[in-house]
Amino acid sequence: MEDRLIPEKQKKRPEILFAGGCLAVLFLALLIFSAVFVGNRILAESPSTPTLTATVAVTPQVLIQKPGDEWMIRHEDFSSDDLGWTLYFPPGKLQIVNGQLVLETYSPDRSVIASSQVFFAPSDDIERYYVQADFTTDVETSLSYGLVFGLSDSFGSFYLFEIWRDNGLSRLLKYSSGGWEELVAFTEVELRPYPEFNTLSVYFDEGNIELYTNGVLAATYKDENLFRSKNIGAFIGEAGIRLIVDDFFVYDER
Repeated sequence: MEDRLIPEKQKKRPEILFAGGCLAVLFLALLIFSAVFVGNRILAESPSTPTLTATVAVTPQVLIQKPGDEWMIRHEDFSSDDLGWTLYFPPGKLQIVNGQLVLETYSPDRSVIASSQVFFAPSDDIERYYVQADFTTDVETSLSYGLVFGLSDSFGSFYLFEIWRDNGLSRLLKYSSGGWEELVAFTEVELRPYPEFNTLSVYFDEGNIELYTNGVLAATYKDENLFRSKNIGAFIGEAGIRLIVDDFFVYDER
C-alpha cells in the first residue's frame, strides 16, 4: 500500500512544537492570574453577608415607674407560703402551687380576694406606691379578674383594676360600703391570648392613678376622695375558672 506523503510545509518540527508549548503554558498562566485577580476584586467590592439573628419577643416591662433611691422594692414569686396569703369573702379556695398563687370562688355570684398583709403593709403617711402582678387562668374564659390595690385592713374598701381577656377590655372600679363605683369605664387594651400571662400594673401617687397592661398605659384617673390604705391582692368575681397569679412586685417610698 502506498504511504501517504505529508508535504514538507505541513510537518511539525520539534522547535515549533516546543515554542507552541511555551506559548500555551504562558497563556494558561495569564488566564489563571486574571481569574484570581478579578475574583479577589469582586470579593473585596461585594457587601458582606448579613448575619441572621433570632427575633426577640416583646415582653412586658417590669416596674414601669422606676423607683428612686429611697424606695423599697418587694417581690413575691410564690416559691413558698411564708407571707401568709389569705382568702377573703369565701366560699372559695386559695393555694400556692408550683410557684404560683391559684384562686377560685365556689359561688356563681360571689367574688373572692387573695391578699397578704405581710407582703405589703406600708404606713398610712405614704402616698406613693407601685404594684404589679402577672395574671392568667386555667381555662379560656370570658369572665373577668383583676388586681386589687388600696385595700383597707377591714377589707371594706378597695380599688379594682379589672380585665376581660377574651374581648380586650379593662376598667377601674372602687368598692366601698357594700357598693361599686365605676371610675374608668370600659377601655380597649391589648391583652395576650390564653394561656399567656398578662401583666397588670398600677402607679398610685396621692390619688393620681395610672393603669398599665403589659407595660402599656391603659388609662389614668384622679381620685379626689382617695383610699389611703395600701394593701394589695388578686380578685376573681365568678365561679368556673381558677385564677393563676405570679410575680407580684410592690414598692413604696421610705
